Amino acid sequence: MNLFWKIYSVVLVLFIVVICLVTLQVSSRRIAETETLLIEHHRLTGSMVSSEVQRWHAEGKWPFAALRKLAGQDNFLFWWIVADDKTIYLADKVEYVGTDSGAYFPAIRERLKSAGEDGKVVLNRAENYGIFSQVFTVGNERWSFWLGFSTGAIREAKTKIIFSTLFYSLIALVFLGGFLLVIVRQFLKPLKELSQGTKKIGEGDLAYRLNTKGRDEIDLVAEAFNQMAASLQRDISKRAQAEKALKESEGLYRSLVENINMGITLIDQDHNIVMANTAQGRMFNKTASEFSGKKCFQEFEKRDQICPHCPGVGAMEKGLPAETIAQGQRDDGSTFTVNIKAFPLQVESGQKKGFIEVVEDITEQIKMERELLKVKKLESVGVLAGGIAHDFNNILAAILGSINLAIIDADLKGETKKLLSEAEKATLRAKDLTQQLLTFAKGGEPVKEVSTLEDVIKDSANFVLRGDKVACHYDIPEDLWLVDIDRGQISQVVQNIVLNASHAMPEGGTIKVTSENLASVAKEGLSFAKEGRFVKISIQDSGIGMPAEVVEKIFDPYFTRKHGGSGLGLAITQSIINKHNGYISVESTPGVGSTFRAYLPASEKSQMKKKAPLVENQNSCKARILIMDDDEMLRSVANKMLARLGNEAVLSADGEEAIKLYRDAMNTNNPFDLVIMDLTIPGGMGGEEAVREILKIDSTAKVIVSSGYSNDPIMANFKDYGFCAAIVKPFLLQELSKVISKLTN
Repeated sequence: MNLFWKIYSVVLVLFIVVICLVTLQVSSRRIAETETLLIEHHRLTGSMVSSEVQRWHAEGKWPFAALRKLAGQDNFLFWWIVADDKTIYLADKVEYVGTDSGAYFPAIRERLKSAGEDGKVVLNRAENYGIFSQVFTVGNERWSFWLGFSTGAIREAKTKIIFSTLFYSLIALVFLGGFLLVIVRQFLKPLKELSQGTKKIGEGDLAYRLNTKGRDEIDLVAEAFNQMAASLQRDISKRAQAEKALKESEGLYRSLVENINMGITLIDQDHNIVMANTAQGRMFNKTASEFSGKKCFQEFEKRDQICPHCPGVGAMEKGLPAETIAQGQRDDGSTFTVNIKAFPLQVESGQKKGFIEVVEDITEQIKMERELLKVKKLESVGVLAGGIAHDFNNILAAILGSINLAIIDADLKGETKKLLSEAEKATLRAKDLTQQLLTFAKGGEPVKEVSTLEDVIKDSANFVLRGDKVACHYDIPEDLWLVDIDRGQISQVVQNIVLNASHAMPEGGTIKVTSENLASVAKEGLSFAKEGRFVKISIQDSGIGMPAEVVEKIFDPYFTRKHGGSGLGLAITQSIINKHNGYISVESTPGVGSTFRAYLPASEKSQMKKKAPLVENQNSCKARILIMDDDEMLRSVANKMLARLGNEAVLSADGEEAIKLYRDAMNTNNPFDLVIMDLTIPGGMGGEEAVREILKIDSTAKVIVSSGYSNDPIMANFKDYGFCAAIVKPFLLQELSKVISKLTN
C-alpha cells in the first residue's frame, strides 16, 4: 500500500469514528427524548384515568364503561384496581379478579414498591411492556390503579431513529470520503511524484527527474532529490566503468591462470596456500580448492617442515625470482619431476607478503630428453657403423664370391671343399653382423612387407632357444592384426630380446611371449607413439632383473653387463623399432625379472599378398653385362661369377665411366643386355645418378642396383628410381644367377 492510500485510510477512519460518535450521540439523545415523551404520555394518561377512577369511586360509582374503553386501546395491555391486600379488585378481564397482583409481575412489583407506587411508570424492556401505578385511598385503605401498556411504540421509534440516523450518516460519509479523496490526492501529489522518483532511481533509472514548478518545501526537496540523482548518476557511471575495467582485468587474469598448462599457486609468508589453479590440482590428482589453507611443503612434497630447496624463501628474502627443480609427490606415493619458479609478492609499502609459484611438470620432457640423447647416440654410432660396415661388406663380398667360385670347382678335393664350405658359412655369419651394423647407417629404412607377427615371433624365439634350458610360452591371439615390417629386422629384434631373457635365467625357466591389439596407446603412457592402431609384443622373463640405473642405459650403444658382449644387441633393437615408427620400453625389478614391450603400427591392410613362386632358370641366354663398382676386388669377383655363368662382363669403376661405356656400346651397335651398379661410390657418381643418365641414353635399359645397405630406401623401392631389380652385397653365385635369369629370359 502506497503513502496516498495510507494517509487517506487514516483520515477516512478518523472521520468514520467521528461520524459514528456523533451518530451515536444524536441517536441516543433522540431515543431518550422519544422514550421520555412516550413514557410521559402514558404517565399522563394513567394519571388522568386514575383521577377519574378516584372521582368516580368517591361518587360511589365505578367507571366500567370508561375503563372498558380504555382497555380496548391497542397500546394498553390491561388495567387493574388493586386492593390494599394486593388482591386485584377489578380488572379488564374476569380471570384476573381476586388474584394476587404480585404473582404476575414480581420484578415490576418490587420496583414499584421501591418507587412508592405513586404515579410512576416502570418499564420492562426485555419483555416489551411497561406499567403505570397510581395510589389512591379507599376509606382507610391504600388502593392502587395499575395500567399496563406495550413498549412496541418505543421500540419502533428507536428503530426509525437508528435507521434514519445511519442513512444520513452514510450519505454524509460518502460525500465526505469523496471530498477527502480529492483533498488528500491533491495534497499528496508531490509526495507521490517524489515516491515514484525514489522507486525509479531504486530500479536504476538515474536519468529520471522530478518536476519542480513551485518553491514550497516539497519542491525544494524534489530539487535536492534531482541534484542527488544527477550526482549518483555520475558516481555510478564512474564506478561502473571502474568495475567493468576491474572485471575485464579479473576475467583476463582468471582466464590466464586457469587455462595455462602450468600450476600456479599463491602462498603467503608462512607457507600457507592461499590459492591454486586447476592445472596445479591436476598434477596432484586433486581439485584446486583442496589445497586452500594448507602448508605447501606438506601438500607438494609430503614434508614436515619447509623444503630446503624452496625457491619461495629465496624470492622473499632477496625480492627476486628464484627457480629450482624438485620432485612432487602425490597422496598415492607416486612422484614426478617439476620445475618451480617463485616470484616475490609485495604490497605497496614494500613489505613482503608471500610469493607465487609457477610449477611445470617436466617429467615427460626429461624422458624425452633422455630418449633424444639415446637417438643421438644411435645416430652417431650409425654414421660410424655405416662407414665401417660398407667397407667391410665390400671385403666380405670379395671373400664370399671367391669362396663361392672355389666351391663349385670340379677339381677341388673333398676335404678342401668342406673347409671352404665352413669358410662360406662363417662369411655369411659375418654378413649378418655387417647387416646389424648397417641398421644404424644413416638413411637406412626397413624393406617392409605386410606380415603376420606370429610366425616371425615363434621362428625367431625357437631358433635362439634351440638346445637351451629355457622354454617359451606363447599367448598370441588368432585375430592379431597384420603389420608392415621388415621380417628380417623384426626377427632380429625378437632374437636379441629372447637371448637377453635366456641369459638372465642361467638355471632355466620360461619366457612368456604375448601379443595383443591396441586400438589406442593413450593408456600405455608412451611419449613418442603416434595415435592409431598398434600391435603390442611383450616378452617377460623371471630372471635376475636389473636395477633402475641399468634400465636407463640398457639401450645405449656398447653398454653391456655380459662378459665378451658387444653392447649392440638392444641398441640395434631400439633402432629397428624406431625405424618401424614403433616404440620399445622395459620394466625390471631385481630378483623378479624383466619385461620388454614393443609397439608396432598395425597395417592398413587386412590380408597378406600371396607371392607367386619364383621359377629358377639357370639356362638363361648369354648376356653382355656392364659392372660398375668402386672396389677392384668386387669387380674382379663379379667378372669371374659372370664368366662362370657364361656371360660377358665389362668393368667400370664409377658412374661417369659406366655412362661413357654404355653410350659407346650403343653407338657401335653392341649394346649391353644388363647393367649392375653399386649404389654408393665414395667421391664419385653412384648408381642413383648414373641410372638416370643411362635411361636418357636408352629408355629400355635394364639396370640392377647392388648395395650392402639392404634397408636403404632405394633398395626397398628400386623401381621408383629406374632400376629393374636389386641384389644385396655380398651375394652368392646362385642369387646373381636368379636375378640375371629373371631379367634376360
